[in-house]
Amino acid sequence: MSHSLVLITGRTAEQGHTLHLGEHANEYLRATSQVEMNPQDLLRLGLVQRQQVLLQTLSGQVEATVSAGSVPEGIVFLPLGPTASQLVAPETEGTGMPLLKGLAVTVRPALDGIIHLGECESAGR
Repeated sequence: MSHSLVLITGRTAEQGHTLHLGEHANEYLRATSQVEMNPQDLLRLGLVQRQQVLLQTLSGQVEATVSAGSVPEGIVFLPLGPTASQLVAPETEGTGMPLLKGLAVTVRPALDGIIHLGECESAGR
């Protein structure tokens, strides 16, 4: 089962703390691949804490780990980083900055065979 929600991206303390390790460090990739959703949205979609989910926008799709957070119902929060970049369109509409908030996103349980960004580094990809 999937459900269309609204994606917002932003900075987190953990993301900032791990950035000094480098953008390709596993710790940084994990910190930027943690998606937060409202507990009611998790229930409605049949998702559980720490489950791998597939996030899909018109620009791309990526797998992330979901957890319950204090975000409003219908909102999906994902820290800025390589994972979020896969979901954001390169178009800037003349502003020089891509749209990082208010994107329609579909969330569903992840299927086997999708490579996590954190695994790309260790797999030599």
